[in-house]
Amino acid sequence: MFKTKFYKTIMPRLTPLFLALACTVTLSSCSNTSILVKQKPSVGQNERVQSLVMHFTAGNYKRSLFALKESGAVSSHYLIPDPNDDSYPSDKLEVIQLVDENKRAWHAGHSYWQGRTNLNDTSIGIEIVNRPDCRQEAVPQNVYFRGGEYGLHMACDFPTYSSEQIALLAELSKAILARHPDISATRVIGHSDIAPARKSDPGPSFPWFELYQQGVGAWYDEGTLDWYLALFQQHQPSLRLVQKALHFYGYKIKQTGIWDEQTANVLYAFQSHFLPKQVTGEVNLQTSATVFSLLDKYNRGLVNALLRQHFREAELFYGKNIEALPSENYQWLSFISGDKDYLLRLSNVGDLQGKQLDIHLDGKKFKSLKVPELINALDLSLDLEEGEHWLEIKSDQNIDQLSISVQVK
Repeated sequence: MFKTKFYKTIMPRLTPLFLALACTVTLSSCSNTSILVKQKPSVGQNERVQSLVMHFTAGNYKRSLFALKESGAVSSHYLIPDPNDDSYPSDKLEVIQLVDENKRAWHAGHSYWQGRTNLNDTSIGIEIVNRPDCRQEAVPQNVYFRGGEYGLHMACDFPTYSSEQIALLAELSKAILARHPDISATRVIGHSDIAPARKSDPGPSFPWFELYQQGVGAWYDEGTLDWYLALFQQHQPSLRLVQKALHFYGYKIKQTGIWDEQTANVLYAFQSHFLPKQVTGEVNLQTSATVFSLLDKYNRGLVNALLRQHFREAELFYGKNIEALPSENYQWLSFISGDKDYLLRLSNVGDLQGKQLDIHLDGKKFKSLKVPELINALDLSLDLEEGEHWLEIKSDQNIDQLSISVQVK
């Protein structure tokens, strides 16, 4: 009877204790059992960090450090002080790291660049102590707000950055680029590039060309710029085409064909970056040639598409008297994809049976194929990241009748 009572009443209470002891003796922890994980890396991946964003603090070192370190409202991965700042307590200029590069700093806010939004998630931010000296100016009626918080509605003097700051910034940036290879030259940008309606930093005095000479960021080639200046002196590209070129380079701008608020803001940001002596927020020959020169250097596929449209515009303008225009053996379109599966649909291919089509996606060759017989439409699956994409289809045949669309599966 005692044995029966033991198993019915006492043993159930002791069983968990015996099991726990067994786990401790044999496995250290039953919850941490070992499993075999075999690594087979997928090609469908990339680095989290895609861009490097430059800022000025608009305040001295003491205020900037408090805002970035203690306020809980904003932060950046790095802070570079100004050696001439009385509030900086050290005799030696040092880089201050505030956030680990593998973590998300709150420096970009609502932002966009090359199809990506909310760049806090995919960028490293560097704040540099530098303070514009501004006076509030009356904004004439019907003049757009331009260039963010320190734009043309303010009368601002932008002090030069010290040579010590820039030397330190260059070394830091080169180390970051070495650690994060997906940050291409065109992804080294300013806060004003990714948020032109809100922000003006790092301002027109920031030495982008000097950094480029040290291997940090993008810049155009003078010879290429001269070529585009000569071309556009014959016929300037339309504002709609310049808007498209700015969008292709990375800016968030709609192709409205009119000079509007968004265009003024983007032009102010672009000129602050690449034409700091011509910051007007208005389109001109130099600005058009500069953005085309940058695309020519860093994305030839896209600039070729823009040039074809430019020649078409010139042909229409001059009454189709221009000779040696490119033949109609290409088609292209741009589109924005979300987190879905997509199909490329080619319609009206009946007259192209047996002909070869070369398909390029975002400037890179995607597929070459011969159009099968007895069909009039062709679907191809697209494996896309979320964001802006560009398709171009070429052939040695006239494909003017071809219709291209991108559809959700």
